[in-house]
Amino acid sequence: MTTLEELGLLKMDFLGLRTLTVISDAINLVKTSKGIDVEFDKDMKDPKVYKLWADGKTMGIFQFESAGITKFMKELKPTSLEDIIAGVSLYRPRTNGSNTKIYTK
Repeated sequence: MTTLEELGLLKMDFLGLRTLTVISDAINLVKTSKGIDVEFDKDMKDPKVYKLWADGKTMGIFQFESAGITKFMKELKPTSLEDIIAGVSLYRPRTNGSNTKIYTK
């Protein structure tokens, strides 16, 4: 990103918007084809979901597939969305251009 900015270019990340559109389309397709209303845990408090992270079952989850982040999350044992946000913030490279990552034992 820094290199792009130095060249006068703008980096934009549309992954989130595209993903939300795919999810919305899938919900509508399930409703139309199967007559099933898909609902989300709007409070994001389902302990089974956080157990998946704590057990390292993150294959296919963007930014959570590598061995390093999987190991880190297994040690962190998140029990809330805030735990996951804090964990990924600690694990990912810093935004100041450093490639230093925080690793656990």
